Parts: sequence; structure tokens; C-alpha cells
Amino acid sequence: MLFWMARNHRGRATITDIGELLMKQFVICFSERETAPDRIERIAADLGITSAQLIKRFIAEGLATIEPVTGEAVPGKNLEDFLVRNDVLNARSED
Repeated sequence: MLFWMARNHRGRATITDIGELLMKQFVICFSERETAPDRIERIAADLGITSAQLIKRFIAEGLATIEPVTGEAVPGKNLEDFLVRNDVLNARSED
């Protein structure tokens, strides 16, 4: 496993798995006066998770509100197959 070290917007060192750099990313910027980044960091720390994990929860909950998943789950041959069949993951591409 390879890692990349960089500095975040507050100058803190962050270490990232190189595989994460290849994933689709959305960059959200806040002005210095906005309180959302501090609130996100505080809430995440209170929950014992990272800010990124909290933001993913917010996105998942928002998507579920806008486009709810309904109906019965489709069984799979294994966990990954189950998640693909139920539109949680995209199927792996055949390289």
C-alpha cells in the first residue's frame, strides 16, 4: 500500500492512501468566515469519526431523502455482489 502526505487547508499534515487519490472526488471550499468546517470537525470528533466520514453520512442521508431506495433487497453470491446488485457499489471494471 502506498501513501501520500500533504497539507490540508489549515496546514495540518494528512496522510492519504494513494488509492483514494484515484477515486472520484468533490472539492468543497468555504470562506474563512463560514462556521461549517469547524462544526463538521467538532461533530465528527464528538462521534469519533473523521470529517470525511461525517460528510459521506450527510451525503448518503441527503441522497436517500431525494431518491429513496425502495423494494426488496436482491440476494447476492457474496457481500460485494450483494452491494452491486442493490446499487450500493458499481461493478468492478474488467481491466
